[in-house]
Amino acid sequence: MEPIYQELPFPPGSFVDFYKEELPHFVVPWHNHTRIEIMHIITGSGIRFVGDHVERYEPGDTCIIGPRLPHEWRSGEEHFIAGKSVMASCYCIFFEKEIFETNFIRLPEMENIRLLLERSLRGIKFVGDSRDKIGAFIKEIIQAKGSAKIINLIALLDLMSTTDEYELLAGLGYTKNKKSDDFDRFNKIYQYTINNFSRPISLSEISSYVGLTPTAFCRYFTKRTKRTFIQ
Repeated sequence: MEPIYQELPFPPGSFVDFYKEELPHFVVPWHNHTRIEIMHIITGSGIRFVGDHVERYEPGDTCIIGPRLPHEWRSGEEHFIAGKSVMASCYCIFFEKEIFETNFIRLPEMENIRLLLERSLRGIKFVGDSRDKIGAFIKEIIQAKGSAKIINLIALLDLMSTTDEYELLAGLGYTKNKKSDDFDRFNKIYQYTINNFSRPISLSEISSYVGLTPTAFCRYFTKRTKRTFIQ
């Protein structure tokens, strides 16, 4: 199953959008879109899926997700308990990579940002003191309007691009195989895992689901992700 394509609900001709979202739980399923996304969690927790990467998120979680990279922030069980007022809120920034195209992104002064946008194709999570600084800066600029959005976006990307306190999320094997002929099979495996991650999934179960023997499945999965299914 392919991740759904999400058409983002922004005004026609808009290339940069800042906003705050607050809901009882996040509602967007496993999806992708053409914009680059910056996500900073204010409240709430759950499981973050980015490509073939699965990890728990907590308040303060801050990531940049490149275009067309499937992802989902799935709210945890605590958001679905009746009478419990746990909210899911975040700051979101979306922008089209085209605003940096042609000569602008090739300026020597833009090299760090250009490399950051290339790394974002695998998704990036910021850690340590840099995560806190980036989160505080996002909070400061989220209400920006007009040209201030562009100015602040460049300043934010510069802050992100000059730290080494980050982790790449999706595996290199995942991004290299996104357009391969057998990616439908890989997405079927991944969607099944996402839908059943809260319980143990045996090798015999998942291999049977996609029509492979356990041995063939292990070989197939490890070749494409450089990690075992259990990992």
